[in-house]
Amino acid sequence: MKRESPGSEIRINRLEALTDGVFAIAMTILVLSLEVPSRSQVTSQSELVQNIMSKGYQFLSYFISFFVIGSIWISTIRRTHILNKTDYKHL
Repeated sequence: MKRESPGSEIRINRLEALTDGVFAIAMTILVLSLEVPSRSQVTSQSELVQNIMSKGYQFLSYFISFFVIGSIWISTIRRTHILNKTDYKHL
C-alpha cells in the first residue's frame, strides 16, 4: 500500500464548503426556473392566485426537486461529520 505524503490531507471543512456550494448552486438554479408574473399580467389578488394555480405542476416539480436536493444535502452533512480527515483520492 502506497503511503500518502503528510501534505496530501485536506481539512474536512474544505470538503463541507465544497459540498455546501454545490448544493447552493443547484437550489438556486431551481429557483431561477420559476416564472414570476409581471404587474401587467396580475392586477388583483385573485388573478395572482389564478396565475399560480395555472402553473401548479411547475411549482409541484420545484418543491419535489427542492426536497430531494435538500434531503441529499442533509445526508451529505451527516456523512461528513463522521470523517476526521480526507485526501485527494476521496475527493
